[in-house]
Amino acid sequence: MASDATSAFLAAAEQTFISNFAMYSGLTIVFYDCLISIEDEVEFFWSRKLSKMTLVYAGLRYGGIVWSM
Repeated sequence: MASDATSAFLAAAEQTFISNFAMYSGLTIVFYDCLISIEDEVEFFWSRKLSKMTLVYAGLRYGGIVWSM
């Protein structure tokens, strides 16, 4: 009985580790993309007047980052 419980625990721990690894890998790629494109973003997005499209852009860009956390 203890062996079944132990193997179930190890399987669940392994699955959790794989899931967390995939999540943090994706989050790292998103943050890397933010870092390499920040100069263009400041030039083309933040230096413009606020409009509906800039709000859509901000919602999609930063909403996805917040949602992925």
